Amino acid sequence: MCLNKFFTPVVTLLVLLLTNNGAAQTKASGDCDGVVTSEEALKAEDARYKALLDGDLSTLEKMFGEDLYYSHSDGALNTKRIFLDNLKKNPSKYISFTRHDATVKTYGCVAVISGDMTITTNPGPGKEPHASYLRFTTVWAKRAKGLEFVHWQSTPLKEKEEKEVKK
Repeated sequence: MCLNKFFTPVVTLLVLLLTNNGAAQTKASGDCDGVVTSEEALKAEDARYKALLDGDLSTLEKMFGEDLYYSHSDGALNTKRIFLDNLKKNPSKYISFTRHDATVKTYGCVAVISGDMTITTNPGPGKEPHASYLRFTTVWAKRAKGLEFVHWQSTPLKEKEEKEVKK
């Protein structure tokens, strides 16, 4: 199955929902405020990784949009509140984030970052750290209060693809 066939419609829908050009824009998505650059989006994404590694819930609370849609690689879906509550219950879960071959596309106030990633987590006391190899798409929207993280979608990579990411 070609992932582009799946991700392209999802990203297109998100762009329509998040920009002023989308007739389907919802009140929850907020209004756009300015134009986002690729550099701003990558800087915000790196700040999100740092906050996750540091367990900095205050920073995450500020950078997550109220309309966050977070789809984990196992299919679990979180809202902003659920994701932050889970982090409160399970602190220091993340050990590292390594982004591979990421691309950034901007659409006015929306930036879409996609690529491959290795996320290493601590599954708990007495267990070995676990590395997950993912293909991801993340969306940032520039709004009145700044750049907001509004979407995460990830898919586990197959064994052959994992080997390519590890190189």
